[in-house]
Amino acid sequence: MAKQVTAILVVHDESVLALRALAAIQSQTVSPDRLVVIDTSKIPTDFPVPTLSLSASAKLGQIVATAVSDLEKAAEHWYWLVHDDSEPRPDALAELLAAVATSEKIAQVGSMQLSAKNPRVISQLGLTLSPFGELISPISGQLDQSQHDQVSDSLAVSTSTMLVRSDIYELVGGFDDRAPAMAADIDLSMRIRRHGFRVVVAPRAKVVHAALSLAGKRSNGWLQGSPKTAMRKAVMHLHLVHDSLPLALLYWLVLPLLTAYRVLWRLTQKRPGQIWPELRAGFWGTFTLPKRLASRAQTGSSSVRVLQPLRASWSVVSAHKRADLEAEESANSLAAFERGDHEALTEERAKKFSQSAGWLFVFLLLITTWRLFPMSVALQGGSALPVSQNWFELFARAGASWQPIGQGFFGPSDPFNWVLLTLGSLTFWSPNLSLVLLLWIAPALAFITAWKALSLLSAKAWQRNLGALTYSLLPAFGLAINSGEYPAVIATITLPWLVYSIARAAGIGRRGTARSDARTWSWIGLSGVLLAIIGASSPTLGILALVGLALAAFTKIRRFGYLFWIPLPLAAIYLPLAVYQIFVVGNPLALLAEPTLGIAKSATALAAIADFSLWTSWSLAIITVMAAASLLIRRWVVSLVVASFGILTFAVLEFSNSISFPADLLSVRAGLDRVNSSGHSLAALLGLTAVALAVHFLASLNRKLVLGSLAALMSLATLSLAWAGLTSTPKVSASDGSVVPLLLQKQSELGTDLQLLTIRKAGDRYQAELSEISGSNLEDSNLAYRFSSKQTEVSNAYVELSGAVGDLVSGNGAANAEVLKANLIGYILVPNSPQNAELVSALESSTLLEGAGLTPYGDLWRVLGTSAEENPATNQNPWSITKAIQLLALLGFILLAVPSRAKVRRAKDTAIFIDQSESELDV
Repeated sequence: MAKQVTAILVVHDESVLALRALAAIQSQTVSPDRLVVIDTSKIPTDFPVPTLSLSASAKLGQIVATAVSDLEKAAEHWYWLVHDDSEPRPDALAELLAAVATSEKIAQVGSMQLSAKNPRVISQLGLTLSPFGELISPISGQLDQSQHDQVSDSLAVSTSTMLVRSDIYELVGGFDDRAPAMAADIDLSMRIRRHGFRVVVAPRAKVVHAALSLAGKRSNGWLQGSPKTAMRKAVMHLHLVHDSLPLALLYWLVLPLLTAYRVLWRLTQKRPGQIWPELRAGFWGTFTLPKRLASRAQTGSSSVRVLQPLRASWSVVSAHKRADLEAEESANSLAAFERGDHEALTEERAKKFSQSAGWLFVFLLLITTWRLFPMSVALQGGSALPVSQNWFELFARAGASWQPIGQGFFGPSDPFNWVLLTLGSLTFWSPNLSLVLLLWIAPALAFITAWKALSLLSAKAWQRNLGALTYSLLPAFGLAINSGEYPAVIATITLPWLVYSIARAAGIGRRGTARSDARTWSWIGLSGVLLAIIGASSPTLGILALVGLALAAFTKIRRFGYLFWIPLPLAAIYLPLAVYQIFVVGNPLALLAEPTLGIAKSATALAAIADFSLWTSWSLAIITVMAAASLLIRRWVVSLVVASFGILTFAVLEFSNSISFPADLLSVRAGLDRVNSSGHSLAALLGLTAVALAVHFLASLNRKLVLGSLAALMSLATLSLAWAGLTSTPKVSASDGSVVPLLLQKQSELGTDLQLLTIRKAGDRYQAELSEISGSNLEDSNLAYRFSSKQTEVSNAYVELSGAVGDLVSGNGAANAEVLKANLIGYILVPNSPQNAELVSALESSTLLEGAGLTPYGDLWRVLGTSAEENPATNQNPWSITKAIQLLALLGFILLAVPSRAKVRRAKDTAIFIDQSESELDV
């Protein structure tokens, strides 16, 4: 019996393409018996044939049902579905019908889809699934050379120009409107197969398909989201509908964890654009389970295992991935050619670090800090103070959560605590050890990062070596190292690295733009992490870094979409403190305070740069003169920009040194009320600009005699700085990491809420410091607490405790024991000092105290009436929503920063559904 065909043209907002599709249908060598045009456009198209209009939100199942509502469903009646972005060849329908005639079990036939950009290229020939359920087009990207002209079975076919038997279509329930748009075709084909019928492709039936949905050129309403979201929804739908019920429910239960895993995996793939689709699809799959279960009603009696032979093997998936990586490399190479990057190949190639004797200079720099060679597990003195010896305590102090400082409060910690946590994690068994190692290898690390940054200006290895050596020996850097000023040391090390990473992300300098999207995102991730480190170490330097980032973004406006994300980690860790200082404390200038020991009085910017001596002055003068000379070279515009930034840095340095802040933990112990910034972090930026200008000047010279003379002069300046560093005496000394007597350490390890009250005499007054019994460590220096001290002083609890301390130091016997007990004060410590002699006598006369002996930290008393047994440790939750967000932001950018590069090998096939970075581990 002759086949009857009803052609259904589906139109959605593509009037021009729809008219072409209509003309193609009408020009078929075998004309359909009936033509139905369904228009779901927001603005209806004027067709020369009768048209049925439906809502723009109508699904495919409703569209087909409307088109065939008055037709009898029979074996000889077939539906030919044509999308508005399809243009069938004149013999397409005839070839589809010829394929149907080969077997009575065939219920659905798909055509060969050709690319609209190049009709000789196959864009799709059937669909299948990977072992983990990802949608794959097994044949795509190949030239059509009649190599696939035989009718063959396929797991599924696309809805575009498919031919389906009407009675089987009704038997399986037609298109499931509960299914996401991208799953409708595979879901229908799988149900047809599970009912015992065949699905085949007819390669001779050709259609030019624009694939607007896959290209993201349809409205989001058509796909209910972006193409990436729609694809992920399709995978979830097929799992929940076609897997066995136990497996489907198990998949649904682990879906939140699976979504979290895929988000992390996308970050490691450097595909942050995939994160939101993953989250949105995961949320959709989790909360639409009833609809997915309802879709299982007409899946067929056959097990999904019968489809296993038609699914893609691992080798096919791997071939697709390799082919897509090849395509990406080709596209990146073409883009690089268009940018002119190929011209850089004719320039002088820069030597690698190891080829430039870089490791020799690293070794020599380690010798200059021989006095800081790690001989202990911790350091103290100067600005250095040990961190907690327990990594979990270090973690508890990071982020916005409960802060056990003073009488305790809930608020933000110093952003620098995140840096301390990161360093402590490198030697988690002994967090202090990483800080000891840091001071020893700091000049070597600064040399490496400066060497990378200077590669943006010069290809000459000796010029980069000389400039990086000068930067690593800057006097301000040496002062910061010798005093144990960890924030300034870290800022000096990471600053050149930040400059280099932002330049690579923006395409500035000799190296140009990163050659792939994944590499660009890797630089963005690294820049974000480094900016957060610098901002946490020195807020003023962080502000200048943001100014530089903004300048780079507007210089390379096409890269703005990438560079925009760099400040995100800094915002995550700094926003809670900013809100607290502005709205709670009411002091916006508090955001400029550095998390370190400042200086006792205001100093000039020059004093912050170096402790000037004769040779140091001459050395810095030579660098400054060479930097100024760079304004006279051919590329003076670059020099002017860098010099202007240096002048701005000097002005900010002067301004920051004119502002005083409440004293930090160590400054208070030294008897100071107000301190100023040391300025060492800003001096690093000033030094980097001067060194960069000097290297830029050397790179512009061609006369060997002049170049050699200036190089020798700069080398002498570097040797002078090296000698100053070699002969300097560190202010830090070895420590075992403890900050309280052994008795208190042991009680702290057993777990107790008892507090330690440390009292000392400072001039004509007394100072009292309340801390946990384990003492105050570096991470306990809290900016929020420092600037809210005036508010704390007027609280009733503070006034009562101050009165009790006053009674104790006066020895009048009127001290209130209940106040000490209410504040859980278990011990009182008076540091060893001649000026504390009267204080010791007063405390010895108190009937509330019991002597616990003389310790290396001073005289210790036990408060009677309090005990560790009566006050066990209260477990404060170290987490908060804010802290979780901060941690996720940091971890996300760290994963983004980790470099990765997949190997590309030749492959014959490509995939259109598995993206260019899909892993074999994707599920």
